[in-house]
Amino acid sequence: LDGNLRFSKYGTPEYWPLSAVITLDSEIRCIEEHAGEGLVFTTNSVYRVRGTDPKAMIAFRVPDARGLPAGYEHTVSDFNGGLIWLTASDGICMYSAGRASYVWG
Repeated sequence: LDGNLRFSKYGTPEYWPLSAVITLDSEIRCIEEHAGEGLVFTTNSVYRVRGTDPKAMIAFRVPDARGLPAGYEHTVSDFNGGLIWLTASDGICMYSAGRASYVWG
C-alpha cells in the first residue's frame, strides 16, 4: 500500500494513464463508494474524490475525519444512510452528507 490513488479510463480498465494519479497524505487503507461519490480512507485522513476524466480527478479532504488505522479496514460499513467506522481510540465515526462526526469515543 502507498498513498498514490490511480485512475483508469471508464470501460477500459487496462488503460492507466501515467498522469492520472493523486498522491494523498498517507497510505490508502480503504476505498468506498457512497451516495455516488468515492471516499478514500488513508491512515491519517478521509478524502472525497470527484471527476469523470482520469487525468482531472480531484480529492477533497473531509474536515474532522482522522482516517483509518491499519487493521481497521473491515470496520467501514453502510449504516443509516451514511458510513461508519472504528477510530484509533476505538470510537465510532460516521460520514454523511459530506461531513464526518464522532458518534462515540
